[in-house]
Amino acid sequence: QLGKYLRKRYDASLSFDPREVWARSSPEPRCFDSVALLLYGMYPVKDDYQKWKARRDWQPVPIMSLPKHNDKYTFYCPKMIKTMLTQLQSSGGSKGQTNPIELVARLTRIPPKESRKLLDAVDAYLVQHENNLTLPDAVKSHLPSLAKINHQLYLMLGAALSPIMGGEILKDIAHKLQSFLNPSSTKKSPAMEGFAPLDIPESDTKQKKLHLYSYHDLNVIAVMFSLNNSTLKERPPYGSAVLFEVKKLSGENEHRIQVFYRKGTANPVPVAISGCRDPCTLTKFNEFIEKTFQPVTAEQCGVSKEQFVVL
Repeated sequence: QLGKYLRKRYDASLSFDPREVWARSSPEPRCFDSVALLLYGMYPVKDDYQKWKARRDWQPVPIMSLPKHNDKYTFYCPKMIKTMLTQLQSSGGSKGQTNPIELVARLTRIPPKESRKLLDAVDAYLVQHENNLTLPDAVKSHLPSLAKINHQLYLMLGAALSPIMGGEILKDIAHKLQSFLNPSSTKKSPAMEGFAPLDIPESDTKQKKLHLYSYHDLNVIAVMFSLNNSTLKERPPYGSAVLFEVKKLSGENEHRIQVFYRKGTANPVPVAISGCRDPCTLTKFNEFIEKTFQPVTAEQCGVSKEQFVVL
């Protein structure tokens, strides 16, 4: 459905040739499946020469991906997570209230320091509830609290990891836009120490009209927090997307960039970029990105340099 929506929104600018799109997926199979379905909705077969099999309107579209634990957009920096957990521990448990981390740890029997496992466990309980599956009796009475904690933990974790899960994506987007629109003035994208780029060749940039990133709700939170930390109030539902649109209006000398947030199936709403007033020109956007997001170091992340060799 998201693919069909994007086709409708950008139909005037797109053809039905899948070579005009560049897609990158998280190593998680569910993200790969999601972008494959999205591309199927965006690029259905229109001519006989595109058909791979009779009565099938599917055509293959390349999707980039990396091995698990080798993708910088999904890298969990231990030091950033530890800071977030410290803040969360100090914010709960006052005036007789149960600390949210302690509650989840008690129900799941997972150590409080295992933040990723805690999130996965709460997710599993809530998804089981959504699908009318059996839950432990001890969990049933805490479902409203778990749902609230789930949103709180995701928002805090996304904000804590925003330099790497959001900032790195924004830097790469800015670099791609500059390469496409102003190739002669494009600077080399500042790389994180120990990270190698996964990208299309510069000579191929002009052929791409659309860049897709199929990742996680944490990436959506991190990107939104990096753009404007007051916009997102709850965890993004399934199918949510952040849209970056670049256009040049009649009479203007420079391209401008606009960002929209599509919450689930709702109509997209504009997102103000905190460091770039509207109209946010491409030059101003690049200045905001360069000033705000510096490459994350191994020390900031809390890992050894040897461990920090990921893409």
